[in-house]
Amino acid sequence: MKKLFLVLLFCFSLLLTNLDNTLAQENITVDQVLDNYVKALGGKAAIEKLTSRVAKGTYEISPAGISAPLEIYAKAPNKFILKIKASEKEDIQRAFNGKEAWAKDLQVGLREISGSELDLLRTRADFYRAINLKTLYPELKIIGKKIIEIEGTTSKKEAYILEAIKENSPKETFYFDTQTGLLLRSDIDTEIPRVNEREETKNGSTYPVYEPEKAKVPIQVYYEDYKEIDGIKFPMTTRQSILQTNVIIRLSQVEHNKTVADDLFNQPKK
Repeated sequence: MKKLFLVLLFCFSLLLTNLDNTLAQENITVDQVLDNYVKALGGKAAIEKLTSRVAKGTYEISPAGISAPLEIYAKAPNKFILKIKASEKEDIQRAFNGKEAWAKDLQVGLREISGSELDLLRTRADFYRAINLKTLYPELKIIGKKIIEIEGTTSKKEAYILEAIKENSPKETFYFDTQTGLLLRSDIDTEIPRVNEREETKNGSTYPVYEPEKAKVPIQVYYEDYKEIDGIKFPMTTRQSILQTNVIIRLSQVEHNKTVADDLFNQPKK
């Protein structure tokens, strides 16, 4: 389960062709790509009808053969919590309550989230993220168009590439399908937590001590199996490529506009 902790974060490596020079001829803009994305999901009105989301599924680490139950709760405008049942007695959590972010990790326990890890979670917690991408990333720009080949499949898709650079935050890149408008992939170099294990001797006894530390790594997230639920399309499978490890979140149930208490997103007492 330590491996599960090491690779947790927000759900295939890609081979890319050269940039397509026809992009300038199309005269496509950032606003057009984002508008097409919102329309592809079901439209702004349909998205705004939803105020909460409860999702259940599994969190899988394919190389290690690990699979654990997962629950995700989200509430407008910007509350989010992810729970992974690592064992009967232990779970892993990531949460943002609209103001503060916190985590519960194996070995380390409860901790506050800060830095680029906080920035990433804050943007993901925006319930209307699809509508607010331009606000979340005011410097968003379109940089090209590529054919994407997904390793392990025969699928090839053409995507518009948008790049977001925010001050004091890692660069993030989005790939939108030129045909459907849907988001296919996002890349980000961010900090993820990992455990530094050392031994400490006290009163003649030696025992392990676990200390949290952060490592900046590239993460690729792929969005697949879009399914229409309550008037919008939602990716039921999210694949994350982290440190040469594939993490797969498979959702089996997604419900909207359920009652979700605000206290659920607050950090519990240690």
